[in-house]
Amino acid sequence: MNYDDKCGIVFILVFLMIIVQAIRVRRARRLLSVLFSRNNGLGPTLHKLNVAIRSFNKEFLWIAFGAEECASMTFREHRITIARGRIGYVGVNQYGSHCSFDDRFFVVCSSDDASWASTQRDVFHEVGVGSEIAIYWVKNILKIVRETKLGKKDRENCPQADK
Repeated sequence: MNYDDKCGIVFILVFLMIIVQAIRVRRARRLLSVLFSRNNGLGPTLHKLNVAIRSFNKEFLWIAFGAEECASMTFREHRITIARGRIGYVGVNQYGSHCSFDDRFFVVCSSDDASWASTQRDVFHEVGVGSEIAIYWVKNILKIVRETKLGKKDRENCPQADK
């Protein structure tokens, strides 16, 4: 096998890896659109969620959450609300104070469920437990979505799923 043949094979393998990754990204986006398009009425509305988050923000002054969309579900036999939104950080380093913003997924649950959520280290990372709610970073949103078993019926009823 000469050098040109080896380069051709490497090119084909890299091209196939890019295609597989593009398919995975499209599938992940479709699953997330199905998740956030559900309106099951079981959890808090976006307004009620943001009111609860505001009280959390008052307790934890170094970080500020704001939800832009949310979905409530039963995950591992506990009620959780997954939210996506802007998060602001405030900190101090050797150059002085600074703030930054990020767009992330986070889980909001009642303070009563905080001890359970803290044990779910494969998918959550604790931000803080307030007097009313607890907030956790989502480490692996796709694992949560897969474990909630979004059925084929849910995917078919979602007009955004094919975008």
